[in-house]
Amino acid sequence: MSDFPPYPGTVTKGTVHKKVEQLVNGSQEALEKLLTALKDPAQKYVDILQSLAGLTPPEAVHLSQSWYEPQCWWPALHPMEPLVRQSLIKALEVARDRRLPINSYWITAGNQFRVIVIHDNFQVWRLIFTPPPQGGASQTPPPQETPSQAVDPARVWIFENPAST
Repeated sequence: MSDFPPYPGTVTKGTVHKKVEQLVNGSQEALEKLLTALKDPAQKYVDILQSLAGLTPPEAVHLSQSWYEPQCWWPALHPMEPLVRQSLIKALEVARDRRLPINSYWITAGNQFRVIVIHDNFQVWRLIFTPPPQGGASQTPPPQETPSQAVDPARVWIFENPAST
């Protein structure tokens, strides 16, 4: 997830994705530990990210408020946490079984929330699609944090039907 709401059509890799990838890519032990924690319904998702992936308290509060609380950026799509959590579990399982790194992105496109997990022989992708953020939680970055940058557009190719725009 990104640290701040991107513009519609933006592809971003925020603090959460970076920290999870840094934790698990290259460490089967860390991957297994995160996977075990995520499969335990008694543990809260954001707490797991804070304790294992190194989310700071301000990052954890911002993530909770903007993504997972009832007045989040997409109140009509609440709750989103179960799908985000389940998609990370699936991505970790595929990465573990195939010994592949994970690469996650948030894409603001359309009007639905969905997560797609795909893989090839080189990596596992987790793509989180949401409508552009609106209403609800604050649309400012967490305190004393620098917003992550959108993915370099020279590395992204989008094909769409002109009739659908």
